Parts: sequence; structure tokens; C-alpha cells
Amino acid sequence: HSNPTANLLLKQGKYPRKTAQVIIKSGAVLNPGCIITAGVTIGENSMISVGSVVTQDIPDHCVAIGNPARVIKKIDE
Repeated sequence: HSNPTANLLLKQGKYPRKTAQVIIKSGAVLNPGCIITAGVTIGENSMISVGSVVTQDIPDHCVAIGNPARVIKKIDE
């Protein structure tokens, strides 16, 4: 879940708390220190690099790296 601020007035208006399921498909590799935000799907046989922050879906058979995480390579099956 995401709780972007401690201010109750902001939570009720512009920045409400968000909860959503994270889906990690078969064969995906999440390396230490990576952060997956609410509602993101990590594709089958994809790899997330150390310390990456995943804010959007990662397709199947990809390598993602960075903050925010970006796909840098497609893995041959």
C-alpha cells in the first residue's frame, strides 16, 4: 500500500491511501532492496535489479533497473 503523507487533510483529498494487489508471475526474480509499489505486475521470467523502484508493470521476459525501474533489455526465451 501507499501512504504518501502523514497529514490527515491531504489523505482525505488529494493524496488518499492506495491499496492494490501486487502480482509476481512465475519465474520472476526480485533482487535485494527492490521496492514494488501497489498495483504493479511483474511479468513471467522477468528480473528486477538490486535497489530498483518498480512503479509500473514490467512485461514478461524483461530486465528492469533503476528508480523508477525501466526495461533495459528483453530476455530471449
